[in-house]
Amino acid sequence: MAHLRGLGSPVCLYTPGDAAPDVLVLSGRCDPDSLDHALDLRARMGSVLVLDLCHNHFYVEDDPDGRLQRQADAVRHAAASVDLVIAVSRALAEIVLDQAPGVRAIEVVADAVEPPNIPSRPAWLTEWRAHHHLRALTRWLAGHPEVTHASRMVWFGDDDGPGLDLGLAGLRRIRPDLELAARQHGPLSLTVISHSATRFAEVTTGWTVPTRHVPWHSTTFSQALMAHGTALVPNNLDPLTVGNPANRVLTAFVHGLAVVGDSIPSYAEFRDCAVLDDWETGLGAYRLDTAGREADVAQGRAIATGRFGLEAVARRWLDVLSAVGTSSPSRPSPAA
Repeated sequence: MAHLRGLGSPVCLYTPGDAAPDVLVLSGRCDPDSLDHALDLRARMGSVLVLDLCHNHFYVEDDPDGRLQRQADAVRHAAASVDLVIAVSRALAEIVLDQAPGVRAIEVVADAVEPPNIPSRPAWLTEWRAHHHLRALTRWLAGHPEVTHASRMVWFGDDDGPGLDLGLAGLRRIRPDLELAARQHGPLSLTVISHSATRFAEVTTGWTVPTRHVPWHSTTFSQALMAHGTALVPNNLDPLTVGNPANRVLTAFVHGLAVVGDSIPSYAEFRDCAVLDDWETGLGAYRLDTAGREADVAQGRAIATGRFGLEAVARRWLDVLSAVGTSSPSRPSPAA
């Protein structure tokens, strides 16, 4: 929103009771109350409605109480009710068109990658507990001097939830690759930055590779990440992950980490600067290739800060909002 304002767009956060906006963006808001309110604004005031989707809500693996299916139906109904759907990736756009055949129009706008966040001293004093966890990580890494910086592996992201199989479960799949690489190419360690120490323990208990959990916190995330040399991005190419954006790869590159992972469609443009679908090389010879890794990180960072930087993505949003606002005869000015 700040970048859109900097580009001259009168964007603001909408609260019910405010003046009706020219364009109302529902950022993942598909609940009946929000949608009914938005539809009423369109009917009475001519507001153009845009639904912004970042995940494939239609894919459900395990749903004993039907909650996830109800959520999928709500997203399907909302997507077919608004004037425009924004999908975070081309693959997700195709999924939305398949699952919500009533969609009127769809555009792809990638997520923006944010630069590293180095907090001020007052922030450290306020978030002392997070600082404590960061210092504990630093001591733990220093306690493994046999592990080079390139061999400090890190996984970061959300933990698996009900009915989902996200990246953390993928670590269990690549455990044999990690342990074999440690034996054949030298010691390595693994840090997991996530919200659940319990889930981390479930996945990594019994591993021969040294492992550490760090609670995710906005104050410490960047510095915790930059203490490592290689980001691991395992993916199961299933209906849930196929539509995901390149967020983890982008975040790793802007923080100066090399990337080893499994490919999904949104990673295609990083194939020349990340090791994808080849864990043997990525965990072995690649971490010993200092010059090659540095060149790859530089290339990946350039892509991340260019095409996926806040400025570029804000301009893409402005183009989309301007076009959809202009298409409304009653309210031609873009806003959100």
